[in-house]
Amino acid sequence: MVNIFGLAIGMSACFFIFQYVHFESGYDRFNKNADRIFRVGITYSGNLDDITATNNPAVAPTMKSDLAGVEDFARVAPSSLFSNGSMVSYKDEKGNTKIFNEEKIFMADPSFLSIFSFPFIAGNPSTALNQHNTMVISETMSEKYFGKKDVVGRILELNTGEKFEPFIVSAVTKRSPQNSSIKIDMLLPMKFAQTIWNDDQWVNFGLNTFFVLKPGSGIQAVETKFATIFNNEAASQLKEMADRYGFKDKVKFNLQPLLQMHLSKDFPSSNGLTDASNPMYSYILTGIALFILLIACINFINLTVAYSLKRSKEIGIRKVVGGQRKQLIAQF
Repeated sequence: MVNIFGLAIGMSACFFIFQYVHFESGYDRFNKNADRIFRVGITYSGNLDDITATNNPAVAPTMKSDLAGVEDFARVAPSSLFSNGSMVSYKDEKGNTKIFNEEKIFMADPSFLSIFSFPFIAGNPSTALNQHNTMVISETMSEKYFGKKDVVGRILELNTGEKFEPFIVSAVTKRSPQNSSIKIDMLLPMKFAQTIWNDDQWVNFGLNTFFVLKPGSGIQAVETKFATIFNNEAASQLKEMADRYGFKDKVKFNLQPLLQMHLSKDFPSSNGLTDASNPMYSYILTGIALFILLIACINFINLTVAYSLKRSKEIGIRKVVGGQRKQLIAQF
């Protein structure tokens, strides 16, 4: 019992640790085109000397139109950018008004639902975010507010800063996968965010920007063209920033693979994106798992050898009566 259970416990501990490490390394892999999705990061060289994954509104549409290697884009903004933008109001069956504060509310381009593979329960993902006053919610939210999942056409009111505005539920998604860096409860169209900024602003940083590159597109080549386009398009706004605020930092764009975002040290999941993790934890746990398995194996071998010594008389008798070496090896 000591021998077998010792090895079994060691193997079980190793198995569970490897399951956790596999889960960590599998973040965002559920997306259909995960290997071609990249997040745009920025490196500042100068007074700021900083790195960030927040972008300006103009980057995505401009790069999409000017770069042949970019297939599509999706910008995602957290509701924390808006005053009181996370307060949701609704009327229950008795007509009473209730207000909740929701954390996982995002604004996104309509293409977000085609780039990322969030499973739908009801509604059409290709048109769900086309209108200004529409909203996509998760099944968690639909059950919370309406008590059922298929609630397309129902209305929730969102505080936009000055007053509550009605939004029509256009689609319902399943709960966001646990290994997703983007977990949404409510998703609003980017047109709602454009009440604060527009698509020609190059120095207003606050968005998460994702690109889908065409197959065979070189990342370095795209990044180089990024720099050229940015320096040309943003020249006047950068000059204004330098004159008004003394901003003279050099801005460099980086493309971060989606599959590296969860365990990234340079550009971790932030600005509304969740579950950023340190890859060192996975390395340490893998080492611990291998060490546990090694100790369990050594313990098993030692006990097996010690037990076999007690059978030396049996081995001697078998050899005396004609037992061959290979027979004894096969037996043990």
